[in-house]
Amino acid sequence: MSEAVPALGIAGEGIRHEYSVGLGHAARGPLTFKVSKGEVLVIAGPSGCGKSTLLRILAGLLGPTEGLAKLDGGSPTDLRKRGEIGIAFQDPGLLPWRDVSENILLPFELSPRAAEGRNDGHGRLEGVLELTRLESYRNFLPHQLSGGLRQRVAVARALVTRPGTLLLDEPFGSLDVLTRMTLALELSRVLAHAKTTTVLVTHNVEEGMLVGNRMILLSARPGRILETIELSMPYPRGAELLSDSYFISQSAHARATLMKAITDVA
Repeated sequence: MSEAVPALGIAGEGIRHEYSVGLGHAARGPLTFKVSKGEVLVIAGPSGCGKSTLLRILAGLLGPTEGLAKLDGGSPTDLRKRGEIGIAFQDPGLLPWRDVSENILLPFELSPRAAEGRNDGHGRLEGVLELTRLESYRNFLPHQLSGGLRQRVAVARALVTRPGTLLLDEPFGSLDVLTRMTLALELSRVLAHAKTTTVLVTHNVEEGMLVGNRMILLSARPGRILETIELSMPYPRGAELLSDSYFISQSAHARATLMKAITDVA
């Protein structure tokens, strides 16, 4: 895959989101954090802590009740519309009547800035197919793919515009444990090559540790930062990392921290 748009730095300043629940209100945050250019930040926490809400705010799909999200000082909404933010969700959202190549090229039809690269679309497609190891599946329809392959197509689609920021919302959450660990290792390889600033949200700490440079642990509601863990394992990362003593100890510590936060709330 050829050069990317220069990676974007991310800053969240006192981000808080409040919404109605029945007759009451629930809140997420406030959260303040930074993501360096080219860094892979993992945000891990229990279900309902606000991970997906935060990612949607960073993508400009949702406005915070309080605080501010900035990407290199710019508005997430404006950057997303210009194709400078790639997004992949737990549901790959592939169009069933389009093959793998056509699904990956969809952003060129939806984003004004991405459309500027339409003439280079074939070259970008070939690059991202090679990067995500989907070359042999280019003409397959979604129903002909396994769940893991469909998620790989979703990541490839998010990368094809060469975004400065990649936002991943539980992309492997619906898959079995072995498949999601395999894809997490694949994702770490892809991101090490793409060098795109990335935020991955997950409730699986092992998955996050296989991918990230740094991990933020969030509490249960209202979703505040409990701890930040530096993940110093070098790239590329392989399956042997799962039996590494540092990986095992850090995973156990992260799980224990999250479990304590959950039981304290309960």
